[in-house]
Formats: sequence, C-alpha cells, structure tokens
Amino acid sequence: MKDRTASSESEEISKNEQIMEQRLQTCHGILSRIQMASGCKDVNRICKVYMQGEETNLDLFEKVNGMSLEIEKLHEENATDKLRTEAQNLEDATDSKVEELESVKRKFCREYMLS
Repeated sequence: MKDRTASSESEEISKNEQIMEQRLQTCHGILSRIQMASGCKDVNRICKVYMQGEETNLDLFEKVNGMSLEIEKLHEENATDKLRTEAQNLEDATDSKVEELESVKRKFCREYMLS
C-alpha cells in the first residue's frame, strides 16, 4: 500500500513538474516576443514600463468612470428639471383654467341673478 501511495505521489509530483516546466517555457517564449517587439532586453525595464502603463490605464479608467457618473447625475438633474418645468406648466395651465371657470361662473351668476 505504501508503494502505491509513494508511486502515486511521485507520479503527481512528476506531472506537476512537467506542468511547471511547460508554464516556464511559455513565459520564456512570451518574454522573448516582448523583448523582440520592444527592442529592449532588460527585463526590469520592461516590467517598469509595463507597470507604469498599467498605472496610467487604471488612472484613465477611474477618470472615465468618474465622468460617467457625473454624466449620469447631470442626466438625472436634467430630467428632474424637465419634470419641474412640466409640473410648473401644468400648474400654470390649471390656474388659467380655474380663472376661466371663475369668470364663467361670475357671468353665469350675473345672468341668472339679474333675470
């Protein structure tokens, strides 16, 4: 039983080592392509430039998100202002109709009170 367990563990370790070796080769290949594309062989320099780019991208992403929130807020405020204007227009129209009805009522009363 111990032999099977040891053998199984040994096989798993061997598989893990193969996987790690494949990943390492993949990373080396990627690094080689980056070095060729950038013309820079200094890994530390490549990492520094990459990190600076990532920081810039994050800053820009945060600015865009902030602007999107501002735009959304302005749209909401604009919609609120439109609703207020519409409500005011309706109130004005109602007041006008009330005045018109009061005028008709007065005329009606005068006509029938005089008769």
